[in-house]
Amino acid sequence: MELHMESERKKTFLPAPSTAPPGLHDPMSTLQVPPKTNPGCAVMARFPVPPLYRSRTSDGETTDLLIFGFSITNNFLLDFCERNRLAPNEEDAVRRLYKAHLHIGYTIERKFDAHCVDLVDDDPDLFSRETFCVAVTSNRTNKHLKRMQTYPHLEKLAEFLGLPVDAAEWMYPDRADALQVIQDGIGVI
Repeated sequence: MELHMESERKKTFLPAPSTAPPGLHDPMSTLQVPPKTNPGCAVMARFPVPPLYRSRTSDGETTDLLIFGFSITNNFLLDFCERNRLAPNEEDAVRRLYKAHLHIGYTIERKFDAHCVDLVDDDPDLFSRETFCVAVTSNRTNKHLKRMQTYPHLEKLAEFLGLPVDAAEWMYPDRADALQVIQDGIGVI
């Protein structure tokens, strides 16, 4: 029985395009689709799961810390303000961005058990740059990866953000911000 289950597990690995920065090991090269364990979480089973985070393995390889969720650009935040009538009389775009970020951050933490985490993006265009991610989980521990099987709010979170569910993806967080979130004891990543 165990041999059969092990072979089933190996069948779930899928090839994926490289998302690693040049010169780094690509943790997304072998992705595993989690089994459906909770009927309310079936949508999460469509997404691949990266290997567990390792700062350094015995053979010297590393697996980068990744977070799963929805990437957010400043253009998206401005559109979010328009759709939700946030700060309708505010002329200053930066203040509108700030208010949208606060509204999203507050709502996702209270209603969707998610958290905003800064992303690494070197796009020179301020408004098309992915500034942060609405993070649902990470590959930091097995407990966090298990959220790919148990997180029940992805569809409602996508609806709140006005994004398709398929827009969720694995991303590289800003290292300093991710460490601060971990130190603050926030269980998402």
